[in-house]
Amino acid sequence: KRKFDHFLLDVMNLYNPTNPFHNFYHAFSVLHVTFMIISTTDALGQVLNLHDIFSMLVAAICHDVDHPGVSNSYLIKTKDERALMYNDISVLENYHAATTFRLLSN
Repeated sequence: KRKFDHFLLDVMNLYNPTNPFHNFYHAFSVLHVTFMIISTTDALGQVLNLHDIFSMLVAAICHDVDHPGVSNSYLIKTKDERALMYNDISVLENYHAATTFRLLSN
């Protein structure tokens, strides 16, 4: 429980509160919708196991973690280091996934 609490705090702290859309409130909203879809369908036990559901909830809360507030196109055009790192392919998506894996490995 303590590790997960620290993980959630790290995730929350990486969402920029001044970002008008890609902030922690948005992430929590996506988490809530994901939880509601899972809990109001027959997915639990029928299709998904607890590990699947946990993974989906982590993905929901982290889907825009550390979002810079600009688009992939902007990052590519400005030759941002993230665009270079991910070879201009799904830059933010790759960055969010890598950031999530980095947080999970801590």
